[in-house]
Amino acid sequence: MTKLFELYVFKKLREEFSVRKEIIYHKKFQGLEPDYLLNSNTRGVKMIIDAKYKPKYKENNIYLNDARQLSGYARLKSIYKELGLEGNNELIDCLIVYSDQSLEDKPFRESLINKVEDNKYLRLFKVGIKLPEI
Repeated sequence: MTKLFELYVFKKLREEFSVRKEIIYHKKFQGLEPDYLLNSNTRGVKMIIDAKYKPKYKENNIYLNDARQLSGYARLKSIYKELGLEGNNELIDCLIVYSDQSLEDKPFRESLINKVEDNKYLRLFKVGIKLPEI
């Protein structure tokens, strides 16, 4: 189910960021493989995104292991280079997308705009997404 969720999130990201190579899917950097890199020059958004099939995130803070994982990606010089941020000491935004069936059906764009920064971590955000139902 986690792989299906990851592919669904990828589809939603591609719908929102449709310019070629704005969304980079599972590229390897020194043996590490973030789910997605968002490099949108048209909108000025650069972000590391990870899909987590963890509905608990609706009410809980981001788990330590997930925060460590994304923070590790956000400190790789090769990712800074990929995003065109070489020589920049600013933190890269990180986003966890989790499943939340209590949400209304709305465009993913609105979810991205209303992302919530975690209480414990700087520049680490989370956003829920509703899965399709039959």
